[in-house]
Amino acid sequence: MTLDEIKLEWSKDSKIDENNIGLESIKTSSYHAKYLNEQTNHKMHLIKLQSELIKAKRIKVKYFDGLMDKEELETYGLEQYQGKKMLKSQMDEFLAGDKDLILINIKIECTKIIINYLDAVLKNLYNRNYEISNFTNNRKFEAGF
Repeated sequence: MTLDEIKLEWSKDSKIDENNIGLESIKTSSYHAKYLNEQTNHKMHLIKLQSELIKAKRIKVKYFDGLMDKEELETYGLEQYQGKKMLKSQMDEFLAGDKDLILINIKIECTKIIINYLDAVLKNLYNRNYEISNFTNNRKFEAGF
């Protein structure tokens, strides 16, 4: 699910039906499972992206060092690097500006944002039964019990 889809789902799921508190209390477990599964999927996707970044960096270092043979260049759709051999201190600058690595980093950061959002949703769900209990106690108080 995308962040927008998760936000839309949470905007629906976070509402508590005051007229059916018992059912709302029961729904908490299924909501927790739903968002925990989604969080787990995104954490696994993050691990995949991070390993993809490591692999892509290795490929780019080899490319910028001019160490790729013709077969490797064809495999990755690259042409022979024509620039000067760089110092190790310059490599980080070249890697930071590489469009392929930038795209992977953007995907990583977006996935982290989704995970953080899901963390907040799960924290809210942990407190949901307390909110329902407080609502019920307030209704009892208002009724004079």
